[in-house]
Amino acid sequence: MNSIAIKYIGELAYDAPGGTLLLRTEQEYVSICKKILESSSAGSILNVWVKKKAHYIWLKSFLKLVDINAEFQEMTPRTILKTAWGVIIPDWLDDGTVVSQQLLNIELPSEHPATFVDTMLGMFLGPELQAETLKEGKLSEVIQTANNPEGVDQVERYPVLSRCLEEKYDSWSVAAGSGWIEEVSSGLKDNPETIWKELTLKSILGNYPEKLLEFVVPPHRITFVNKVPGNALANLPFHSLAREQAIDQIDIFFRDISPTVKSADEFRRVIKCVSGRLPKEFKYIEDILNSGGFDVTAQEIELVRDTFEGCPGITTVQLSGLDRFILPMRPALPGDGEKWETERWIKWAVEEYVPFRRWQMNNDVYDPEVEGAVRAFSNWYIEEYGAIHQDAGKSLVHLLSDWRESISTDQLSLVLLVDCMPVEFWGLLQKAFAGVGLHRHRLEYRFAPLPTTTEISKPLLLSGKWDRRHSNYAAILKDKNSDGKEYIYLPNLKALEAVKLSENSNVFVLNYLPADETLHSDVEAKGSSYDEELYRLFSRLADSVKRLLERWPGEAETFSLYVLTDHGATRILAEEKSDFDSSIVNKLFMDQKRRYAPVVPTEAAGVPDNLWEFGYRFKQVFSSDETEYFIPRGHNNVARDNRYVGYVHGGATPEEVIVPAAIFKPVKADWHSPALRFINIRTDPATGMAVFYIQRVIPLRIEIQNPNSVGIRITKIEVLSPDTDVKEVTLTGIKPHSEGEVEIDCYFNNSAREQDELIVKLFFEIAGEEYSKEIMTGAEFRTATRGGFNLKDLQ
Repeated sequence: MNSIAIKYIGELAYDAPGGTLLLRTEQEYVSICKKILESSSAGSILNVWVKKKAHYIWLKSFLKLVDINAEFQEMTPRTILKTAWGVIIPDWLDDGTVVSQQLLNIELPSEHPATFVDTMLGMFLGPELQAETLKEGKLSEVIQTANNPEGVDQVERYPVLSRCLEEKYDSWSVAAGSGWIEEVSSGLKDNPETIWKELTLKSILGNYPEKLLEFVVPPHRITFVNKVPGNALANLPFHSLAREQAIDQIDIFFRDISPTVKSADEFRRVIKCVSGRLPKEFKYIEDILNSGGFDVTAQEIELVRDTFEGCPGITTVQLSGLDRFILPMRPALPGDGEKWETERWIKWAVEEYVPFRRWQMNNDVYDPEVEGAVRAFSNWYIEEYGAIHQDAGKSLVHLLSDWRESISTDQLSLVLLVDCMPVEFWGLLQKAFAGVGLHRHRLEYRFAPLPTTTEISKPLLLSGKWDRRHSNYAAILKDKNSDGKEYIYLPNLKALEAVKLSENSNVFVLNYLPADETLHSDVEAKGSSYDEELYRLFSRLADSVKRLLERWPGEAETFSLYVLTDHGATRILAEEKSDFDSSIVNKLFMDQKRRYAPVVPTEAAGVPDNLWEFGYRFKQVFSSDETEYFIPRGHNNVARDNRYVGYVHGGATPEEVIVPAAIFKPVKADWHSPALRFINIRTDPATGMAVFYIQRVIPLRIEIQNPNSVGIRITKIEVLSPDTDVKEVTLTGIKPHSEGEVEIDCYFNNSAREQDELIVKLFFEIAGEEYSKEIMTGAEFRTATRGGFNLKDLQ
């Protein structure tokens, strides 16, 4: 092989590859002749590309004269492209195409495939088109690429791409031989949009009754469409026209089927039909759940969540909000003469009453006995008010003082005072903070002072004193400065974003009002929900706190977030309202957002006695304030009109009085893993192995022991080994320091006989964060026809 190569390229507009000499002028000719002589003497390699034919002929003569051998070649656009790109050029690519489409001007990536076709497709349309075969898992990406408007623009710019696509689709068809992949490959070549439409319809309607698909797909194409497996279309973006056609069919289906769903089994059959990829389907499923045609359990809700997880347009809040359809256990009712202590009322309110009350409000169900328990709570709270608020661990007024020791160890503290935070919505705020890496370390419940309203509660909470010297929050906090800590008041998020940080030890107190404003508005009239609107606010709030932490020059571990509220709130059912026909009522209850009424001493005598019977005549216990307050008993509402919109407060119901308070840090809390054990499994006495039978439904029970001071919610169960069809799962929540059970119905497939262990994985949520744990046992999987049965097998 000659060490000197001289190639004539003519006037083609192309830059020589790196290390190649380009000859364009007489001056360059002289210089290159010298370099050729030097290269020949040194035995080094030299490549020269020549633009003019005359220079090419001169070099031939010169090298013959000096007796130097060289390789001479007249290059064509094809050969230049082949040499420059280092790829295999197809026979159909001619010189005219290379020149007219300016292929030589394309900047090639340093790493590229070995063929021209794959190189062009990868650069301009997508790497998925470089594959040698069409894989099932890549079908959605390929269809999206084939119908991408940007790809169409590239084909118009480089028409050669159209021929490249045809060659690729032909090669895929040949590689597939036969079957649906061959048909898809051929269809992509002939009409990619038609393939996209048909497979969109299959992706949406594939699990519905087949006649729905037959209404929108031509009869001669049904066989092909049904061949394509649904999992190959899991990520297929929908063709807009086909999507609308599918929705028309879904509308007809649910119009007919929804009124007939009267059992959980029928509902599950409906869920198996839906694609889980359309918000319209989710709305229909919500409507069925809301119809009250059957008792909804956690299993049905979990099935809906699994089906619509990741559905575009459906938020995690909407999915979590489905719990409102589950009928919770009815709260325990205090017996006649039974006296509950403070901790019992808290546990009852948080774990039993609030979930039931949420269900009541969402389903508009009045329960007079539960309302009687609420009134019993109001009576108890009024009676025990003094004792409760003398307890520094129970009174909301003393909360900041109780947190003083923790705050003193922080380098930076942010006290977040959320105006109006009912226990009902606490999980939303906790979830928002978990999403930005703030982990809950402590959660407790406090009793708000009466009346449960901002004007009363917030100054008391910030000052920690019953006799208020200031109503100005900044002035109140200034009085708290001590121990080298400066309390700085922030009236809104904008102030938080603008605050200047240093390594000095500060306590910022953010007064966050939007939650209260949202709860007092009628968001449902706007087609939204309180869950969605609050989660949006809390997510924005969490992002602001995250940015504050990112700006903090100190160590993240020295930061703490303290979350508290001034009071809770409630919604009132129509049956719970009690009208009172008196002119004084309108005067007393002028504020539409509150249920209480302040009565100055000079006016108290003018309030009718029978109005006081609807509530309590309350005076502050620990202050010199002479104002008397009308506090409604239970959910009573004495205002004659229906002016209360959304949530209200000012009363003494559990959801207004008992409020959450928590501490978050940017490091995880050290939660204890739950203990698990299989219960009631049959073992072989000889081997000690658990015995299960294949190809029959086997109920599997697992007991869970929660050693933590907070509850655990089991979210999902998976059988990792052996191969198992899970027929039904019964999930549960485990209370603090308690035990509970989950049950899973397993159908062990035939391949299980080759396995010698059972492995089950439980997913659980604690303090708003996801964890998992496995439990396993040695096992023998037998056939049902194996001998040796005895009466124990009939249990």
